[in-house]
Amino acid sequence: MQMKQVLAVAAIAAVAGVLVAGKSDAGTKTPEPVVIDAAHKAFWGNMGTARASADNLQHIGCQITASSSGIVANCLARDVNNVSVACTSNEPNIVQAVGALSSGSTLHVVHDGAGKCMSVSVRNFSYYSIKVP
Repeated sequence: MQMKQVLAVAAIAAVAGVLVAGKSDAGTKTPEPVVIDAAHKAFWGNMGTARASADNLQHIGCQITASSSGIVANCLARDVNNVSVACTSNEPNIVQAVGALSSGSTLHVVHDGAGKCMSVSVRNFSYYSIKVP
C-alpha cells in the first residue's frame, strides 16, 4: 500500500471507532445518598445526590446564622426512609467548616444525640455530584 492509502485507511478506522464508541462520560462519579447512622450518632450525604434523588425526601445541609448574640451553625438531614436528624453548634471550627459547603459538597456530621454537632467534615471532590434543579 502506498502511504496515502495507509493514511486514508487509518483515518476511516479512527472515525469508525469514534462513531461506534459513542458518547463517553469521563471521570469518576460517586453518588452519595443521605445516610443517618443513629448507632454512631452521625449523618452524611452529598448535596447534589440528595437534590437529584428520585424519592423526593432526601435533603442534607447546614446554615450559618449570625446575630448580635453570636454565630451558630445548624445542620440537618433526612434520608430515603423519612428519618430526620439535626444538630447545632457555635464552636468556631465547626462554623468555619460549614462555611466551606457548596452545592456539590459531601457533608459528614457527628452529633451527641442531644442536638449538638460535635464534628463537621465538608468534602469537595470532583467525583461528587453537583446540585442540579
